[in-house]
Amino acid sequence: MRLAAIVAIFLAFTGWTFWSVGDVGLGGLLGLLQGDPWGRQVFVDLCISITVAWTFMYSDSRARRLPFWPYVLGSVAVGSIAILAWLIHREVLMLLRRQAT
Repeated sequence: MRLAAIVAIFLAFTGWTFWSVGDVGLGGLLGLLQGDPWGRQVFVDLCISITVAWTFMYSDSRARRLPFWPYVLGSVAVGSIAILAWLIHREVLMLLRRQAT
């Protein structure tokens, strides 16, 4: 059930992101960051949130023997989409390990 919820959020958010980029382009993001104090605040908030996620991901990845750095690099490029992909990877791995025992 948890995996289905994460996959649904991943697909919806990824689709929305690609639609937004296709509709406005990356220039819209740059304009928001340069000209709007709220845009800069949201960007800093995102950076803090991703740093917190990385902290959790690092220790959890080591404990579960999951790759960590590809998802860090991915999150620099696509933000939360990479974090959600890591969560999917983590859930699938946990399900496979449960089935193997």
